[in-house]
Amino acid sequence: MAHQRNELDIRKNVLALILAVLMAGCTFNVNAIHHDELKAIDTANHFFLNLIKGNYKDAYDNQTNDRFKQVTPPKKFNSDMEELMHSYGAPTKASYDYFQPVPGQKAIQLFYNVNHRQEGTVQYIFYLEGDAEAGYKISGFRAGKKGKNPPPYVISNARMGDDIFAEATTYGIDTKGR
Repeated sequence: MAHQRNELDIRKNVLALILAVLMAGCTFNVNAIHHDELKAIDTANHFFLNLIKGNYKDAYDNQTNDRFKQVTPPKKFNSDMEELMHSYGAPTKASYDYFQPVPGQKAIQLFYNVNHRQEGTVQYIFYLEGDAEAGYKISGFRAGKKGKNPPPYVISNARMGDDIFAEATTYGIDTKGR
């Protein structure tokens, strides 16, 4: 009888220890990354609006991160942006499409559809580093014709289709005159 009670006590202690370890793992997840879609959109919108206005210095100085600046000197950034805006023509409408967090990293991708005078619809993908607490900075971006295949998954479409500027004069940008 004493042997059975001892064995039962050991099983209870082992079970309690396992339960405690599992509970600690659930409540002490300090590596969780939280993103704020609206903060990221705000950063990308300011960056993109500065590009449209031709204010490349502000876009570069205030919305890009240090790694972007290490890889891309200001003169190259300016010439690349002038070439981009010249080759595609002035943007006439831009709308935010969706975002994708980069799994396991403090990084997020934002996808925009932008209508340009000469090129038609171009997809812009902005890569941002940061999180909800620290905020976001542009770490890179690319622009090109939208692919035929949809992205592998869409995390959020709550703001899908929201325009950055629906009319030519929203945000003080006169795109008709460009």
